[in-house]
Order: sequence, then C-alpha cells, then structure tokens
Amino acid sequence: MEIERSSAARPPHSPAHPDTTPTSPPPARDDVPERRDRIELSGAARDAAQLPEDARAARIAALRAQVEAGTYHADPNAIARSLLAREDL
Repeated sequence: MEIERSSAARPPHSPAHPDTTPTSPPPARDDVPERRDRIELSGAARDAAQLPEDARAARIAALRAQVEAGTYHADPNAIARSLLAREDL
C-alpha cells in the first residue's frame, strides 16, 4: 500500500503564514521598575543558621529519622498560632 502526500497536507512555506513567522520578544520598557527577589527568614530559621554545622546536621538527621519512622508529628495548634502571629498575612 502506498500513501501519496498531497500538497494540501504540506505546511505552507510562505513567511507570511502565521505558523512560520518568527516572533521577537517585546521591546524593553524603561518605565517599569526592576523587580528583585527577596527572602525573609523567621527567627527560628536565623537561629538554626547560627548553629554549628555538626549540630545542624545532627538535628536534620534526627528529624529525618522521625519522618522515615513515622514518629514525627507536627503540632497543628502550634502551626495555627504561628500563622496567626504573622503580620504579613
């Protein structure tokens, strides 16, 4: 069995065709301020960052072991209190 491809099935080669017209990025605007990424650490995160590397590694290992063993349980009330205490919500 032979299948002959008709010219109607071929995509157009004209640059005016919308599927083949190259697009360019929009021009840069000078009136739009540059956006910067920003991160804010909680007090607990700042404290953890100050711990010696071996203490941090031990804490992470202990938490990982609890999660893997299924014995880590987050306190939903403490999480709710923490969320409600945030001023940026």
